[in-house]
Amino acid sequence: MHQRITFSGVPRGAIPGGVVNGITWRAPGGDRPFFDVSGVDIPAFEPDEVRLPHNTHCLDALSALYAATDRQSPSAGE
Repeated sequence: MHQRITFSGVPRGAIPGGVVNGITWRAPGGDRPFFDVSGVDIPAFEPDEVRLPHNTHCLDALSALYAATDRQSPSAGE
């Protein structure tokens, strides 16, 4: 993962449960997909950055999925 909190002492900038960008581009105007699998401590930010919008979209999707399921359990004695 790439995150600026790396520079404040958090090892590797890892954020537990963080959703990273994923497959992106290498440079503006590029048309080839890119995902950094180099294994370096601080990878390229484009695919490996944790961003708040991606985390909130993930939470929105999970809450919609939860709301769409039948969460009722049978009562005791039924």
